[in-house]
Amino acid sequence: MNFELMVWGGTLLTLFGILGILYSILFVVRARRQNPEQDIVVQNTLKSAVLFNLSALFLSFMGLVLVLLGIFFK
Repeated sequence: MNFELMVWGGTLLTLFGILGILYSILFVVRARRQNPEQDIVVQNTLKSAVLFNLSALFLSFMGLVLVLLGIFFK
């Protein structure tokens, strides 16, 4: 098995995960700026952003695991 490909694939997954986390942060900041006085709207937006944020964090974690496995078995 080509472990170099595993390392680069893991790096790509980690990059997508980090970009997803950054997008999630921007999504929440934008929602707070648009509705500063409406707590219910901001709370609903935060609830919808939590799932996306956790998914991006998991994707980043799995990418790092692939990188570590690729380096370990190389």
